[in-house]
Amino acid sequence: LKKPPQAIVANWNLDHTQPMLYIEALHSSDNKPYVLEHRWINLGSVPAADKTDFSMTSANEWLVQNMPFSHGDIVFQAMGATPRQCEHLDVPVGSALFIIDRTTWSQQHAMTTVRLSYAPGYRMQTTV
Repeated sequence: LKKPPQAIVANWNLDHTQPMLYIEALHSSDNKPYVLEHRWINLGSVPAADKTDFSMTSANEWLVQNMPFSHGDIVFQAMGATPRQCEHLDVPVGSALFIIDRTTWSQQHAMTTVRLSYAPGYRMQTTV
């Protein structure tokens, strides 16, 4: 448990900075890192997360299976890699990363916010 950054407290319209569950996970494919996940889970909205082992099931997968959501906010952007991102994604400092910031809500209550930092070469395709 950690005290969340002020930006999250403000975005979630919280009156105080209650401790939240913080998860940092590195996802890989073919033994190569491709996304670094930084996630905050609001235990006021998702109390069962505090007793969940996320070492075998990702937080995202668990949330989708266990917590219905009503809406979310998603931001897509490109950013230069920070030293910490470089360390985990094995890329040079300043490398262009594809970033997704997403907050998921259940009615008026924020459940989780996540920043996904994708290594260079990541490609996303959707169908409309």
